[in-house]
Amino acid sequence: MDSMDDSTCYRLFFTGFSTRKRPTLPKKFHLGFWLAMGVAAATWILLILNYDALPDPLPVHWDLMGHPNGFVDKTKNAVHQNAGLILILIAGFYFFSNKHYQAKRLIDPARPKTSLIRYQIARDRMSLFMVLLANVLAFLLAVVQLGTIWSLPPWIYPVASITTFTVVFGGIAIYYLTTGDHGQRLTVKTDETVNENLAPRTDPTLWVPKRFSGGYTVNAGHPIGKLIYIGIILLVLALILF
Repeated sequence: MDSMDDSTCYRLFFTGFSTRKRPTLPKKFHLGFWLAMGVAAATWILLILNYDALPDPLPVHWDLMGHPNGFVDKTKNAVHQNAGLILILIAGFYFFSNKHYQAKRLIDPARPKTSLIRYQIARDRMSLFMVLLANVLAFLLAVVQLGTIWSLPPWIYPVASITTFTVVFGGIAIYYLTTGDHGQRLTVKTDETVNENLAPRTDPTLWVPKRFSGGYTVNAGHPIGKLIYIGIILLVLALILF
C-alpha cells in the first residue's frame, strides 16, 4: 500500500475518500471472476448445442447427491433461464466486488494508518471470498446441468454440493470472525503513535461498522445518533404504555 502522511489519513477520515485516485480491483481478482463467467458461459453454450439430448421434463433442482427433484417442461427458454441465472449472479458478484473495493473508508482518527492497512486487508479478503464463491457456483452449475447430458462419476455431485456449502457458510463465518467489515478484528503492528486526543466519540460518521457482527449501526456518539436512540426508546415506551 502506498505510504500516506498524517494529513492525508486525516482527510480520509473526514471526507471518506482519498484525494488520490480511488483504488481498483487487482488484476488477479478480475481473472478469477472472468474464469467463473467463462465456465458458466461455456456450460450455457454446451446446453444449447446439445439441446436435443436434454431430458424432457427438464431437471431444474437437485438434492445433495445430484438426484433431480424438480422439473419443468423442456423448452429453450427454460435452458436459458437456468444457465443464464448463474451467469447473471456471477456478474453481480463481480460488480459488488468492484464497488466494495472502491467503497468509503471508515478511518479511526486515533489510528489512521493502521485503519488503512486493516481496510486493505479486509477488502482483499472479501474479494477473494467473492471469487471463490463465483467459481464454486459455476462449477456446481456445470456438474448438475451437464450431468443431464453425459454420465458423470456419482461422487462428483456430493463433492460439488459440499464444496459450495463450505465456501458459502464457512467463508462468511471466517471473514466476520477473523476480519470484520473494515478489518476491525485484525491485529496490525505499525510504528504509528496513537493520538489519544481523537477518541471514537469524535467520529463524525453517523453509520459505523458493528464491532461484533457484520453490517452497520448508528454511532451513539454522534448527536443525531443520540437523538435516534432516544427516539427509539420513547417509541417503545409509547407502544407499551399506550
